Amino acid sequence: MHLADWIGRDETTGTDFKQLRKEVEADRALRDAADLGNASKHFVRREGERHTYMTSNDVTVYADPGRTSDISHVVTREDGTTFSAQDLVREAFDSWQLILKRHHLL
Repeated sequence: MHLADWIGRDETTGTDFKQLRKEVEADRALRDAADLGNASKHFVRREGERHTYMTSNDVTVYADPGRTSDISHVVTREDGTTFSAQDLVREAFDSWQLILKRHHLL
């Protein structure tokens, strides 16, 4: 279930669910995160849905005991735009922060 659904079903928030949903769906990072999450959760993509993919991952293991490893994932949108999954997570988190503040939920 989507966080917006939880908020919308909680009448004590006083939040306009339709407005909240509209804000969430207008945010590119939240749409990308939802696309990746739904594809991994259901193992399918329905026709007409967005298409954001995890296109590569890389693990670097270091011999230095002070630094064990780095893991990176590349995400690609249907239009060919690429970015790191870590950047997507940061951007989606920041988007939620702004939306929740606008609705006086933080």
